[in-house]
Amino acid sequence: LFLNTGITIVDKTNNKGKNANSEKSVAAFSTDPQVKVFFIPIIKDQLFFIIEQGARNMADLSGVVFTTEYPANSRPEEQIRLINDAVKKGADALMIAASDPIAITGAIVDAKEKGVKIIYIDAAAYEPAAS
Repeated sequence: LFLNTGITIVDKTNNKGKNANSEKSVAAFSTDPQVKVFFIPIIKDQLFFIIEQGARNMADLSGVVFTTEYPANSRPEEQIRLINDAVKKGADALMIAASDPIAITGAIVDAKEKGVKIIYIDAAAYEPAAS
């Protein structure tokens, strides 16, 4: 999975972080091309475009299916809808910048209960990312 700084890859079989600069880390992870990561930012802006591009580049290198879902507006209901949709589409991980830390917490809890890993970017919800 990708973390907000120093992009890191996590081996799904043991959930231990591996530095993305290590060839061994990328090679070990690239054998599982069905891993799906969804990036759900708050809005379309330069910060999130840069984060998206870096994460997409790493996904391409490691064989991860990477999808960005920009909300139509910055209301938390829209972000909750996108979180729920990503989970229904089989997300293994969600990269999220929380539009409202309280409002989206229920959707985050539901996603985690389904085994989805949470990675906060820029703004976290009240639910911890790590299980």
